[in-house]
Amino acid sequence: MEKKDELKSLTDDELLLRLSNVLKQSRRVEAVLVAHIAEVDARRLFEREASSSMHKYCTDVLHLSDAEAYLRIAAARASRRHPALLTMLEDGRLHLSGIAVLAPHLTNNNCEKLLARATKKTKGELLVLVAEIAPKVDVAPSIRKLPERREKKGQEPPERSSPEPANEHPMSGAAGTLSGKSNPVAETRPADKPPIMEPLAPSRYRVQFTASAELHDKLERLAALMPGTDLVSMIEAAVTEKLERVEAKRLGKVKKPRKSLEEADTSPGVRGISAPVKRFVWERDQGQCTYESTEGRRCPERRGLQFHHDDPYGRGGDRGATNVRLMCVTHNLYMGEMDYGKEKMDQYRRSADRVREPSPSFLLFPDGVPMPNSAQESKSCHPVVLPWDLRRRTATHLKPAPSFRQPRYA
Repeated sequence: MEKKDELKSLTDDELLLRLSNVLKQSRRVEAVLVAHIAEVDARRLFEREASSSMHKYCTDVLHLSDAEAYLRIAAARASRRHPALLTMLEDGRLHLSGIAVLAPHLTNNNCEKLLARATKKTKGELLVLVAEIAPKVDVAPSIRKLPERREKKGQEPPERSSPEPANEHPMSGAAGTLSGKSNPVAETRPADKPPIMEPLAPSRYRVQFTASAELHDKLERLAALMPGTDLVSMIEAAVTEKLERVEAKRLGKVKKPRKSLEEADTSPGVRGISAPVKRFVWERDQGQCTYESTEGRRCPERRGLQFHHDDPYGRGGDRGATNVRLMCVTHNLYMGEMDYGKEKMDQYRRSADRVREPSPSFLLFPDGVPMPNSAQESKSCHPVVLPWDLRRRTATHLKPAPSFRQPRYA
């Protein structure tokens, strides 16, 4: 409790400095721990401790998790061949996951150059580096039906008993097929694994995911309309078309813009940003958050970006390109705290235990039911939520919801 109260009394700068010092100590201890594991493994001392392997000794005696044991044993054995790994682990230039990725590919000839390129890289970046020095062959496109789950209520799942392999349908060249029809296998399978995107070679990736029956049917329909096209080409074409539509809608990126940046309306008083400004800001900021720390480190986030006003809109800031830049959600709220204060911005943060539902775009009232003239009358009505694309068909029955805002087009 005293430690917790002590941390609360620290200033922001003091807390960050102390965290940095604690991390340095942790890395030094980690390097010492790996060195000890390497020596115990070399002497095979796990045998006298009634363990059949070093991994069993780490999990049963040292009470490390399977992942912790694997990473430290891999780093320990690699450090016996390449002692420089311990030095890089101690000073933070390389982490345990990175050593585990690089260890199978380190040799006496490439060790120095490879470790220099691996300095302070993430695991994902190291996987790309390994794919460059040890490329793998391309994976043949395929669609395979997964075994179906069969669980009865109140009963344990049946044990596996030599299930028949599911049929696999390779998609090779223009003659590929998307039939994917196979007899369901009556067995239990674990929960769906997350999608995999693994680098195989420079500019080549293996992508693997579990698709629904609806997606499989759509791929078959698309294959019928695009004869002679393989699975990869179809998915790439579909993603490209979807990307163009989303970028046109959200960023104003079109082949023939109707307005240039000079013609865009940037006057204050309106929150909406014109399409020419969006296009310019996105290209200028290269689709990345522009927030920089005091040390000059730029935030690498590229997802969920928002258009931030340096001179806040609520204080009369305009919508010009010089006043607008890209920021991620976190730093957009952080800059809002700098402008309006933390208490004000806390009202816009989503609580972890609060469920929010989107407001309907339009309300449809059945024939014979009059439109409510007030909010009190609307409570007694039972409107039907109407999607956006049906608004023109029933224009006589539509009334905009109170929170609906008409879209702006450039």
